[in-house]
Amino acid sequence: MASGAIFVMAFTSAAQAKDKIDVGDMPHYCQQKAAQAFGVHSDDVSTLPAEHDEGKYFVYGQTPAQGRNALFFVCKFDEDRKFDKVVKKSDSGSQAQSEEHSQAHGGGIAVKDMARFCAGEASAKFHQRPSNISAQPANEDHGMYSVFGQFPPSGADPTVCICTFSSEGKLVGVDKQ
Repeated sequence: MASGAIFVMAFTSAAQAKDKIDVGDMPHYCQQKAAQAFGVHSDDVSTLPAEHDEGKYFVYGQTPAQGRNALFFVCKFDEDRKFDKVVKKSDSGSQAQSEEHSQAHGGGIAVKDMARFCAGEASAKFHQRPSNISAQPANEDHGMYSVFGQFPPSGADPTVCICTFSSEGKLVGVDKQ
């Protein structure tokens, strides 16, 4: 009978994995899946709110939730809001790895992705949770791009930061303003 109970639990878990996930629940679902995928406790995983792009859903996160040597990842959900997979994006928020990431992706970060990328880089550099950093859309200025951000996202006395990208979309720097 015990093996039957295990089979039912395994079947139920597999069935639940293909259920539609509410958009508001995607960050928590991603947190659990990333913890399993990377062998860490779910408290050591930080995720951002779900993003919707071209019919699919994405949740970006990192582990550990704070610190310099973070592993960045994205959870992907299909157009039916069903979980697809967790994909490792990079092992560190260092500028050297950012440059490697840029070069590996056709030379740079797309303008539409610069704010999200900046928030991730700033979270690593300034030892903040990604959810504690807000970033504005990229602005073009003299052939380069700037993304302004701040932490905390609201309240008194925020710290303002700026990410600078080259015209090719390569990260040049992340600095406090």
